[in-house]
Amino acid sequence: MFRIAALLAIITTMILIASNASTAHAQYPPPDASLTVTASQTTATAGQQVTVSAVLRDADGDVLANQPCVARVASQPGTGASVSPTDITTDGNGVARTTLNVGTTPGTIQVEVVCGTIVGRVGVILGAAAQPPLSPIELPGTGSGPDTPSAGLSALLLLTAGAIALLAARRYARLGSGRRSRGAASGTAN
Repeated sequence: MFRIAALLAIITTMILIASNASTAHAQYPPPDASLTVTASQTTATAGQQVTVSAVLRDADGDVLANQPCVARVASQPGTGASVSPTDITTDGNGVARTTLNVGTTPGTIQVEVVCGTIVGRVGVILGAAAQPPLSPIELPGTGSGPDTPSAGLSALLLLTAGAIALLAARRYARLGSGRRSRGAASGTAN
């Protein structure tokens, strides 16, 4: 009887643990800032200049002033595109600006702005290339969750419940065997 009760307690505990196993979540540190990079225009003609603006915000969405950033051409169809200046600083509104000289080779030019560990990009199309502009790259949401690892706590509670069930089954088996022993002993005395 004890073996059956113990086996049932173990199986129940394993099922409960397996059913909660899918609720584990990865916890990533939240981003400390965000950077949105835009261009004054998304298409240009050869030799034109385009203003590139980057807005830097902290995790609460407030603008970050006086922050150093670096601007560069991340990719281009030729070799003539450039940005000037490359070292830029956010103003009182959290905006850093540079100028893109698009060059003469048709295609998409990607401008990248880096402020600390935060990176943003914008695309400008030169010439008759009929491609839509690339949208700014933004950090993915990291989600939210409790401050304590809930999956670990759930597993601990389930293991505790399984141990209690196992102890109860053992106690029940002892009580049952004690009754059988007394019954057998009283039966022989009659």
